[in-house]
Amino acid sequence: MLGQPTAIGNTSIRHSTIYSRYIIEPQNQGCMDKLKQIEALVMAVEKTSFAAAALSLKVTPAIVGRRIDALEKELGVRLLHRSTRRLVLTEEG
Repeated sequence: MLGQPTAIGNTSIRHSTIYSRYIIEPQNQGCMDKLKQIEALVMAVEKTSFAAAALSLKVTPAIVGRRIDALEKELGVRLLHRSTRRLVLTEEG
């Protein structure tokens, strides 16, 4: 049986009497996603391609693209001009 959650910062801690241990649960998963999205944008701009950014981040180029798309959608602005040859930051980017 699990006890009532106790909030400490951005983490919820519950005591499990069955296993006699503490279960730590992040309350805000979106924060980590946002950091990964920003990291993907910065790396893509530094490396000038999704493929090179993906190699550095150890993910696929499609994941880099999805993270940047999600960030653009959340912010409501286009951050990059994309072409088959290069990536260029927009004014907002």
